[in-house]
Amino acid sequence: MESAEVDEEAVADALEILDEIQVWRLAPRRWDQVSELLDQMASTIDRRDATAVLSAVADLQRNGPTRVQRIGVGAIAGIPESITDRCNALTRALVRLLRTDEPEAGRARKRPS
Repeated sequence: MESAEVDEEAVADALEILDEIQVWRLAPRRWDQVSELLDQMASTIDRRDATAVLSAVADLQRNGPTRVQRIGVGAIAGIPESITDRCNALTRALVRLLRTDEPEAGRARKRPS
């Protein structure tokens, strides 16, 4: 299957999950899983692969908070600072990606005199 260029829909979905992660409360082991998934998302953004970005978003959604916690999973905690930093970096990368994909028609260009 061919991959599609990252489009506004893929970026919007990725930005939404990155925003949601900020309020998640998870066990430390689950935060480790989220960290690995953020690595995968970064890779998909670098490749500009919309299908892979959407797959990374779905993986993150599946690894989010649940209503039922297993006994003995450890303390539930808010987002670690390192993950906040990574989410912020990914958000900036996604916004830059959108800006570089904007059509030239709306931009003013200076011509040399």
